[in-house]
Amino acid sequence: MSFYKIPQNYAPGFVPQRYTFINDAAAATLTARLTDTRTAESVAELVLRDLWMPEIDVSAFLRRMAAALPFETGATGLYAPTTRTMTLSLAIGSDKAPDRIFLPATRETRSGEPLTSLPEVRLIGAEETDEVSVHCRTQCSALLTATCNGIPTQRTYGVAAEGVALFRLAAAEFPDAEAFDLHLTADGVESHFRYEVAETPAGSRRLAWLNEAGGIDRYTFPLTEERRYEIERRRLLLEESGYTQTEAVGEERLRIGSAYEPAAVLEKWNLVILGAALLHDADHIRQAIRWRYKIPMQLWIINLAVYVLPTVAEFLLKNKRTSSFLTVAANGIVTSAAFLKVHLFKPTTDIWGAWNYNYFKLARGVWHEGQFIKGIDWIDWALLLDLPAVAIPACMTAIKKRKEFKQNLLEAGEEA
Repeated sequence: MSFYKIPQNYAPGFVPQRYTFINDAAAATLTARLTDTRTAESVAELVLRDLWMPEIDVSAFLRRMAAALPFETGATGLYAPTTRTMTLSLAIGSDKAPDRIFLPATRETRSGEPLTSLPEVRLIGAEETDEVSVHCRTQCSALLTATCNGIPTQRTYGVAAEGVALFRLAAAEFPDAEAFDLHLTADGVESHFRYEVAETPAGSRRLAWLNEAGGIDRYTFPLTEERRYEIERRRLLLEESGYTQTEAVGEERLRIGSAYEPAAVLEKWNLVILGAALLHDADHIRQAIRWRYKIPMQLWIINLAVYVLPTVAEFLLKNKRTSSFLTVAANGIVTSAAFLKVHLFKPTTDIWGAWNYNYFKLARGVWHEGQFIKGIDWIDWALLLDLPAVAIPACMTAIKKRKEFKQNLLEAGEEA
């Protein structure tokens, strides 16, 4: 019996993870034993019959083993809780695969990567706690700078970990704190987080959840309480008397709001603008083929500048930066305005080759560097005008979502 393929160490345990082995002994019946390495408890025993190359997916067993819960004990500091990983051993007969450590995650993470889906700049109430998990395989250190009444105070922490290290911040331990700066170094990889201390609004709810990277995120959600009552009255008439029967049905709903919802909406709009710009540039290639015009190499290079702003906006959206709102709005305005200025009026500088002439002149025909160029069809016009058609709604959406974002933060007693 020999193992052909086994999962990587520190792989995400909530997606298929398969052990494949070769039944070179041609045994008719095989028994696979899965064991929790830390507790030595049996997880499962599987009987395999008449298989030459069996394959076992252990993700369902790893989900049963997972015990990732919010870390509620201990003071401010670095910890390496064993509940944030699952360790599994698989053996078939006398053959045993190397032990593997899995993270309670649905995506791959790198060594030193923070296991969080929230922004680097966060808010915390004076009595609240928060935690930041990081993928750490050896050693993790932390430097916490607490600013109280304008005076910074530093504390250092360290811990050895095998899979996940966790920093717990209890704001109540730092009276009169205004802000916290946290520098984490895990396996030589540095990351930085900043906390602004804000007043916790009445009626809000602080929730914790397991994110896709295998860390616990927390957020204080503004809460909207809604009560509805439905009253029905019936009058019953009998032979000698009557009475009224009243029924009241009440319904209570609690609605939580999030300040991080707009990112997904804006990302779609940003990709729409990017797609419209790509289609427009593809149309320039079609024009050049029609005109038998060779596009200069420097023009290809210069045109890459068009994609800088959409790329920056996409990066900010992926990292959930608040500046992404204005960047998407600027992307919509700048990209469409630049294309319209070049093709409807005149470019600021004569670096665009045949497109130094606007579409009206190109439709009539122009001489450019000894070559006669003529022809603008309806497709050219459509792929030019679709830019403002998508950029204007994208810009308006970005401004609207930024306003909603700030309103949600204000309702939560926070500032963006």
